[in-house]
Amino acid sequence: MFISRKAYTAAKTVYYPAFRAFLYVRSAIHCAIEVVSGSRYTRVPPPLLRYKVSESFDIRLFLIEGQRIAETIERALNDAGESLSRMNTVLDFGCGCGRTTRWLFENFPSTRFCGTDVDTHAINWCRQHLHGSFCVNRPAPPLDFGDGEFDCICAISVFTHLDEQQQLQWLTEFRRILKPGGLLLVSLHGAGAIDNLSAQDMMALRSQGILFKRSPKLGGLHPEFYHTTFQTKEYVLRIWPVIFEIVSYKELGLGYQDLVVLRRS
Repeated sequence: MFISRKAYTAAKTVYYPAFRAFLYVRSAIHCAIEVVSGSRYTRVPPPLLRYKVSESFDIRLFLIEGQRIAETIERALNDAGESLSRMNTVLDFGCGCGRTTRWLFENFPSTRFCGTDVDTHAINWCRQHLHGSFCVNRPAPPLDFGDGEFDCICAISVFTHLDEQQQLQWLTEFRRILKPGGLLLVSLHGAGAIDNLSAQDMMALRSQGILFKRSPKLGGLHPEFYHTTFQTKEYVLRIWPVIFEIVSYKELGLGYQDLVVLRRS
């Protein structure tokens, strides 16, 4: 059945607000159930904060995914000849409510971990319940860190939501706060995340190498600038070496996302 673009747009103006309202109701219900019944899991953020990082209220999935990502980070560093255990200071950029950071603390207690995010509520929760140092960052650089402060920076599921200009601004800022020889890990929406793109979007992606798609679906839940970005491996290998040395590019290196390891030369 054919639906005109005008009808489709009108439907979205009704559906998206309804979806968000239903989401807040579900979050409140989950929160009430967890308070009344208790939970065998300790130091777990409330449902809405969990949903923001995984689009799921499931506590077990939240913990499993965080642990898997932390293990993937260490394996990627090992492949680059490094280890979190030999690093002094590591930044989890876009840490959210600490889904990955909590496991990094647990696995590498001698390393100092910092987390930063634009989400004030998530950072406040981390400060109250997790070890380490947490701060709220502005939507654009600079960060409140000194030059060459970190041995490693992880940006997991962050560039997947930033447009090209924002990505390049943050890459430049990461270079500033990384020590010479320091490593940066970035996950991206690459070939494994494009199955649902339209033919028109695919043409734009192939032509430009990067595609930033806006959607009001989660408006109010995430910042206004936070949408969905797809990019090709060829684009990254062509543009990013101006700022960083690319150590490795692993397609599907983090589930359906690609994982890039870069070094400040």
